[in-house]
Amino acid sequence: MKREPQVFSWSSKNGLLEIVGRKDSAMEGTKLVFDVQEYPTAIRTAILDAGMKAIYQQRSSQVESDVEKIGYWQDLNEQFIGGVWEAEGGARGAPVVGAWLEALASVKKCSVGDLQKHLAGYSKEQRTELRTKVEAKYGKEIEAIKAARGKKEIDLSEV
Repeated sequence: MKREPQVFSWSSKNGLLEIVGRKDSAMEGTKLVFDVQEYPTAIRTAILDAGMKAIYQQRSSQVESDVEKIGYWQDLNEQFIGGVWEAEGGARGAPVVGAWLEALASVKKCSVGDLQKHLAGYSKEQRTELRTKVEAKYGKEIEAIKAARGKKEIDLSEV
C-alpha cells in the first residue's frame, strides 16, 4: 500500500500549535495557529502532558479529507476553549462535528463537508461570530441534534 505524502507540516512550541499546508499540495497557503493558553487549566495540562500535535493528530485520525481536517481542527480548538475534553458522545477518536455546524448545514441544505470547505477560509473571529449567530437563531435545532446523538440503533444483523 502506497503511503500518501504529508500535506501539512506541524510545529509546536511555547504553547502554540501551528499547522501549515505544504507547498505543492492542495492545502498550500493554509495556516492554523492554536494557543493552549486559551484552554481551561485542566485541558491545558492534559494537552501539554500528551503533546499538542499528538492530541490533534489522534483526534482527527478518522477524518479522511484534508479540507475536512482543517474544519475539524478548528472545531476541536473551539471545543477545548469551551472546556470540553471528550469528543461529543464520549467516542474517542471519532470526528467531532459541532452541532451548530450540523444545524447550519441542514438549514443551508448542504453537506457538513461542503460547509467545512467553505469555512476553512474564515478567520477564527469570523467562525466565532458565525457560531454565535447560528446558536442564537437555531438553538432548538442544535439541541435536537445533540439529543439525537448516540441514540441511533444500527441493525447489523444482516451484514
